[in-house]
Amino acid sequence: AALAAIHGIEVFNASRDKGVCLEKARLADRLGKVPLVGSDAHTRRAVGDSLMYCRATCQSEFLDKLARGEVRGIAMPTGLAGRSLPLLKMAWLHIKGLLGHR
Repeated sequence: AALAAIHGIEVFNASRDKGVCLEKARLADRLGKVPLVGSDAHTRRAVGDSLMYCRATCQSEFLDKLARGEVRGIAMPTGLAGRSLPLLKMAWLHIKGLLGHR
Protein backbone atom coordinates (compact mmCIF):
# COMPACT_ATOMS: atom_id res chain seq x y z
CA ALA A 1 0.00 0.00 0.00
CA ALA A 2 2.86 2.39 0.77
CA LEU A 3 4.38 1.90 -2.70
CA ALA A 4 1.13 3.04 -4.33
CA ALA A 5 1.43 6.36 -2.49
CA ILE A 6 4.84 7.02 -4.08
CA HIS A 7 4.55 8.78 -7.43
CA GLY A 8 8.20 9.36 -8.27
CA ILE A 9 11.76 8.40 -7.46
CA GLU A 10 14.58 10.92 -7.38
CA VAL A 11 17.12 9.54 -9.85
CA PHE A 12 19.58 12.46 -9.81
CA ASN A 13 20.56 14.41 -6.71
CA ALA A 14 23.51 15.95 -4.93
CA SER A 15 25.43 12.66 -4.80
CA ARG A 16 26.00 12.83 -8.59
CA ASP A 17 27.24 9.21 -8.61
CA LYS A 18 26.50 8.09 -12.18
CA GLY A 19 26.17 4.40 -11.26
CA VAL A 20 23.74 5.11 -8.45
CA CYS A 21 21.74 7.47 -10.68
CA LEU A 22 21.42 4.76 -13.35
CA GLU A 23 20.33 2.19 -10.76
CA LYS A 24 17.66 4.55 -9.45
CA ALA A 25 16.48 5.29 -13.00
CA ARG A 26 16.11 1.56 -13.68
CA LEU A 27 14.23 1.14 -10.39
CA ALA A 28 11.83 3.98 -11.27
CA ASP A 29 11.20 2.38 -14.67
CA ARG A 30 10.71 -1.09 -13.19
CA LEU A 31 8.22 0.23 -10.61
CA GLY A 32 6.43 2.50 -13.08
CA LYS A 33 7.31 5.64 -11.12
CA VAL A 34 8.17 9.10 -12.47
CA PRO A 35 11.96 9.63 -12.62
CA LEU A 36 12.71 12.94 -10.88
CA VAL A 37 15.78 15.14 -10.61
CA GLY A 38 16.59 16.90 -7.34
CA SER A 39 16.21 20.61 -7.94
CA ASP A 40 16.93 21.59 -4.34
CA ALA A 41 20.51 22.86 -4.56
CA HIS A 42 22.47 22.32 -1.38
CA THR A 43 25.22 24.74 -2.39
CA ARG A 44 25.21 28.00 -4.34
CA ARG A 45 27.35 26.40 -7.05
CA ALA A 46 24.72 23.68 -7.62
CA VAL A 47 21.87 26.10 -8.40
CA GLY A 48 20.60 25.36 -11.90
CA ASP A 49 22.22 21.93 -12.18
CA SER A 50 18.87 20.25 -12.65
CA LEU A 51 15.28 21.04 -13.41
CA MET A 52 11.96 19.37 -14.11
CA TYR A 53 9.89 20.83 -16.92
CA CYS A 54 6.83 20.34 -19.13
CA ARG A 55 4.45 22.42 -21.16
CA ALA A 56 2.13 24.04 -18.62
CA THR A 57 0.45 27.41 -18.27
CA CYS A 58 0.40 27.53 -14.46
CA GLN A 59 1.77 25.85 -11.37
CA SER A 60 -1.29 23.66 -10.80
CA GLU A 61 -1.13 22.33 -14.37
CA PHE A 62 2.57 21.56 -13.87
CA LEU A 63 1.83 19.71 -10.62
CA ASP A 64 -0.97 17.72 -12.30
CA LYS A 65 1.40 16.71 -15.10
CA LEU A 66 4.10 15.87 -12.57
CA ALA A 67 1.70 13.53 -10.75
CA ARG A 68 0.90 11.80 -14.07
CA GLY A 69 4.56 11.54 -15.06
CA GLU A 70 4.19 13.91 -18.01
CA VAL A 71 7.38 15.81 -17.19
CA ARG A 72 11.01 15.66 -18.24
CA GLY A 73 14.18 16.31 -16.33
CA ILE A 74 17.55 17.78 -17.22
CA ALA A 75 20.55 17.36 -14.93
CA MET A 76 24.25 18.05 -15.20
CA PRO A 77 27.16 17.82 -12.73
CA THR A 78 27.76 20.76 -10.39
CA GLY A 79 29.66 23.59 -11.99
CA LEU A 80 29.16 22.37 -15.54
CA ALA A 81 26.17 24.65 -16.00
CA GLY A 82 28.36 27.70 -15.56
CA ARG A 83 31.14 26.46 -17.84
CA SER A 84 29.37 24.77 -20.71
CA LEU A 85 27.39 27.04 -22.99
CA PRO A 86 26.95 24.36 -25.69
CA LEU A 87 25.18 22.03 -23.24
CA LEU A 88 23.02 24.84 -21.92
CA LYS A 89 22.11 25.88 -25.46
CA MET A 90 21.16 22.27 -26.27
CA ALA A 91 18.96 22.09 -23.16
CA TRP A 92 17.34 25.44 -24.01
CA LEU A 93 16.61 24.36 -27.59
CA HIS A 94 15.04 21.15 -26.25
CA ILE A 95 12.81 23.15 -23.88
CA LYS A 96 11.87 25.63 -26.62
CA GLY A 97 10.89 22.72 -28.87
CA LEU A 98 8.73 21.23 -26.13
CA LEU A 99 7.02 24.60 -25.69
CA GLY A 100 6.41 24.91 -29.43
CA HIS A 101 8.72 27.91 -29.92
CA ARG A 102 11.05 28.19 -32.90
